[in-house]
Order: sequence, then C-alpha cells, then structure tokens
Amino acid sequence: MNKLNDTISHKQKKYLNKFIKKSNDLDDYYFYVDKWLKTLNSFKFFLKNSEIDYKLNDFILERIEDANFQNIENKIKISFQDANSDLTDFSIISAFLSLLQFKKEKAEEHLEEALRINKKPYNFIIIADINFELEEFDRCIEIYEKALSHYFNDNKSESFLALLYKKKALVWYEIGDFKKAEKNCFKAVELDIKKYGSKSTVVAEDLYMLSNFCYKTKKYLKSCNLLEEAIKIDQLHYDIYHPDFAKKFSKLGNSYLAMKKYKEALSYYEKAFSINKRVYGFENVNTVISLNRLAYLMKRLKKYEVSLNLYEKVIKIEEKLYGSKHYKIALTLNNMASVWSVLKGYIKAENLYDKAENILISSLGSNHPYTKKTTYNKYLLEKKWGRTVNRTGRAYN
Repeated sequence: MNKLNDTISHKQKKYLNKFIKKSNDLDDYYFYVDKWLKTLNSFKFFLKNSEIDYKLNDFILERIEDANFQNIENKIKISFQDANSDLTDFSIISAFLSLLQFKKEKAEEHLEEALRINKKPYNFIIIADINFELEEFDRCIEIYEKALSHYFNDNKSESFLALLYKKKALVWYEIGDFKKAEKNCFKAVELDIKKYGSKSTVVAEDLYMLSNFCYKTKKYLKSCNLLEEAIKIDQLHYDIYHPDFAKKFSKLGNSYLAMKKYKEALSYYEKAFSINKRVYGFENVNTVISLNRLAYLMKRLKKYEVSLNLYEKVIKIEEKLYGSKHYKIALTLNNMASVWSVLKGYIKAENLYDKAENILISSLGSNHPYTKKTTYNKYLLEKKWGRTVNRTGRAYN
C-alpha cells in the first residue's frame, strides 16, 4: 500500500483489497480507493453537520472504521424510528453506506426515497452531491432546480442560493457545458458580493472558480483578470506563502501559456512552485504538479535538457508518493518520451513509451484512453523513425 492510502484504517484497506479482487469492474485500484475515500469524507462531513444523536453518530463511525457494514442499516433504522427522527437523514445515511459497499443501484434507491420525503433545503445539496459522485449529472441538475424552487418559496439567504448556483456550475462543468457553468458561477459571485462584500475570501474563491470556466471557454485574458482580482483580495487576508496563492499563480501560468506568453507563464509557475515547496515540502502532490508544469513549459521554450531534468525529479517524487506502478508515473514517462522524440533520441523515447505502456496496461487496462494514447504515440514515433510494427507489436527496420 502506498502513501496515498495512509488515511484509511487497516480493516478498511483489507475490505477494499478483498472487494477489488472479487470484482472484474475495478481494474484501477488507485482510482477506486480515491473515490471511496472521497465518499467516506463526504459521509463524515454529513454526520458532523447533521442533527442525529451523537451516540448513533459514534456507532456509525465505529462500524465504518472497522469496515463492518453487516446489519448496520437495520440498527440505524430502528434508532431513527424510536427517536421519531427525520427519515430523510436515514435515507441519506443508507445511500452513503451503499456507496461505501459499491452498491450503486441500492444507493440510487435510497436517494430517490430521500428526495421524495425531504423537507430540508440543505438536504437537496447533499442528495445532489451523492448523485454527482455516481456521475448522474442530469439528475443533479434536476435536484438543484427543485432546490432553487424551494429557495424562492422559502426565501432563504443569499449564501444558500449562491451555493446552489456554484454546485450547478460544477455539474455543468462536468457535463462539458462551460458556458452554462460560467453563467451559474457569475450569479453566485453577484450573490456572494451582496452577502459578504467585494473584499471577502469567499468572493476570491468564487472568482477563482469563474476563472476556470472562462479558461475552458478560451477567454484566457478574462481568466487572468479574474485571477489577478482574486489575488488582490487574498493579499488583504493572507501572507504571501499561503497555499491559495500557489493555486492561483498556477492557473495564471496556464492562461498565459495558452496565450503563448511564455515569459509570464514561467514567472507564475515558478512562484507557485516556490510556495508549494515551502508550504508542503518537496515530496508532495502539489509540489510535483508545479514541477510538472515547469517541465512542460521548458519543453515549449525548447529548453529540452532542463525539461528532462525536471521530469526526472517528478518521477522520483511520484515513485515515493504513489509507488513505481502508478499510472501517473506512466504519464510522466510519456512526457519524457515526447522530449526525447524532439531530440531524435528515438531509442530512449521508445523505451520510455514501452515502460509507460506496461504500467498503464497493468493499472488501467489496455482499453483505457491513456493506454491507447501511449500506444498511438509509439506508432507515431516509429513512423517518424522510419520503422514499422509487426503483428506482435515489435518494431523492426
């Protein structure tokens, strides 16, 4: 087990390993563990903010920690009925428990029941969030629309309405409709300015989100302007080494890179790397992402040796973070291979593509888009090199 999964208990790891070995569908261990952890954290957040009895709360958390799901739902239902508690919370808890056991259809049944009996505005967001994890994006939009109608009927606060618009924006982003995402996010910005004032950190985060949607619609200059405005707000509240600056500097670098303004992109990428290294240390996900961006930019600047050196550092960190067989290692190997291809180091490039392909097949499967892309990259390399590929996949002159 790698460092990525240190946040789960031994019994939870054992449960996940046993389940994954049984299932043919879970061919990417890391992806499903990450997804399971996200569901678990969302569940804990819901329990912390719910109105259920603290003893029942502790009982649920203990069973989850031990990965002991047997009969837990029946015991919880009896407790809710005895206490005359809101059964919407019970249905939401049952949906979470089903997700933690990878029972998608059962989770959907509980969510539909929760939606049918729900009377609490905030529960609409929880129900939609779980549907989001199930990738039922159209259903999410329906639920948020229903929540919006309740908002206007019940006249809740601007902050609640702003949250709904931000949630809708994120769903439209996942669907791929970036214009609708931008439109909903802009409504949220207006409401949060009205609620908190234009110099609030809440507004700064809203502007950061809106800048991402503008980036996706290729409004790069607007994205930069929004990020710079967000940074000015953050400077009123945080010191220069706050991690929020790093993520905004990184996004500024992306926008300037998209506009082919490499000098500006490099400046912001270097600032992001400096902050991440200081805040998180060298062996950290945020730091390695910053290094990756710098390596890619150096390739664009035709500083190939610098790019390769940076990618080598990235791989060393990623191996410590994820282990040597993680798909992210393969993606970095792909990037290194592309640099060697430009330098006409075809043998080194081919070896790197081979290594990347082997990792991807073992971790994601042969039909995953990353694997197919690597295989295609190998084909392009061999074509460029003047080599062909026989039916076994081996290249010859």
